[in-house]
Amino acid sequence: MSLFKVVASIGLIIGAASEVFAHHSISPFDQEKFEVIEGVVTRLRWRNPHLTADVQVTAADGTSETWQIEGDAINALMRRGLNKEDFAVGSMIRFGGWPSTVGRRELMPTNVLLSDGRELIMLDIDFPLRWTDSQGASSTVDLKGESDEFFRVWNYDQLYRRKSPFVLTAGAREAVSQYDPFTDSPSLRCIAPGMPNANLNPYPIEFINNGDHILLRIEEWEAERIIHLGVSVIPNDAPPSRLGYSVGRLSGNVLEIDTGGLIDQLLDDDGIPMSANARISETYTINADRDTLDYEVAVTDPVYLQQPATWNASWKAVEGTVIRPFKCDPE
Repeated sequence: MSLFKVVASIGLIIGAASEVFAHHSISPFDQEKFEVIEGVVTRLRWRNPHLTADVQVTAADGTSETWQIEGDAINALMRRGLNKEDFAVGSMIRFGGWPSTVGRRELMPTNVLLSDGRELIMLDIDFPLRWTDSQGASSTVDLKGESDEFFRVWNYDQLYRRKSPFVLTAGAREAVSQYDPFTDSPSLRCIAPGMPNANLNPYPIEFINNGDHILLRIEEWEAERIIHLGVSVIPNDAPPSRLGYSVGRLSGNVLEIDTGGLIDQLLDDDGIPMSANARISETYTINADRDTLDYEVAVTDPVYLQQPATWNASWKAVEGTVIRPFKCDPE
């Protein structure tokens, strides 16, 4: 393959479901395609919630074109051994990953081949290397499967997936039709998301046992949730908030959480609205292999959903994972 060439899309095997990864992204990206570009970095923004860079590429017909790279948060890149100097302006770099679903010259890379010959993964989850032999997979921790094992830092493992297509009410469909992610996305203004979006993020989380409640720390946006234990009913006078009021039950390998007391906000990054009447049910389960925390979340909303909206995801116990500070830099 000649340098500076745009390589045709090839299939990316990442699961059976067809889904777009667009968590807090300006442009939605297609996980079912893998595209490669190679060129010179002409602009770099090393920032949260996403690294962005411009890459000058020479196309197959000899013309020059600019592609925009939208990478993961710098927290995730640093965990993978990447730093700002690796993407310095003037560097010759190869990126491979998910192309834009709307035809823009934009790419969310999963893989990068740096000018010094190192290939690294650019997401907080493991992907196969494509151009080199070294695997570099994360080392996992064997868990005992006891309740106390919840209380640790968990690294993201599997991207969240819808269990089934969402069935929206007419009001929700109208709101989505008016939503423009290039101007309306709250993340452009560094506005932190509410539930369930706050929990559907590809970054580490940490459970802390505080006796009568569990503190759930989420690296992205430095969110903190309080999950009240020994309480089965959400108080009527709970002050509404974007993260809501949560009550939980921890039994063996399973943590169940019910959340209410929410405010009107977005359900997801696609512009689906969620009303203050919504209720959220979550289940975390340490799996049979005792190294993974499986997650399912369901949202019931009588205003905007004709049936519950449900996602699956998972986190993995990875040695040395820590929660890093997360400072958002608005566009």
